[in-house]
Amino acid sequence: MHKSHDPFERDLERANALENSRSAPREPELAADWTLKRELAGLGAAELPEAVKARARRAAVVQQRGPWLLGIAAALVAAVVVTVVLQSPAETPSPSVVTPTARDLAELQFAFDTINRTGKRAVAMAGREVQASLAMPDLGLAELPYAGYIRPYFERPDRSG
Repeated sequence: MHKSHDPFERDLERANALENSRSAPREPELAADWTLKRELAGLGAAELPEAVKARARRAAVVQQRGPWLLGIAAALVAAVVVTVVLQSPAETPSPSVVTPTARDLAELQFAFDTINRTGKRAVAMAGREVQASLAMPDLGLAELPYAGYIRPYFERPDRSG
């Protein structure tokens, strides 16, 4: 049986060989990446200033509830109420006589799926609507040891600074 060569496997082998190489590659871009990786590995871990640690702890502990959380809760409650009201039978037989049929179970599964889809849709819409108004907490990025390298990962592309 012929085994075809998977380009992913080939690229993975090349990347591993490059990473484990003791000398820089000939290609300038790869050589620059190889050198940067070695330099960054030599920097080691830096200790964060106490003010930054304290600010990060406060931001993690004090999570304010935004309006989007209440919107999600309201959407889920509305989805459950609408589903229950629309599918409630006219007459309710006594519980001792009721045995669920396959159709009843299918309708129950459909109701759960509807609630799940509606809830997910409401969460997605609420997230899109309030995302622009959410503010990133000040984590003191300017005080970090390698702030110039880290700051671009925390900045939002739709806002400057």
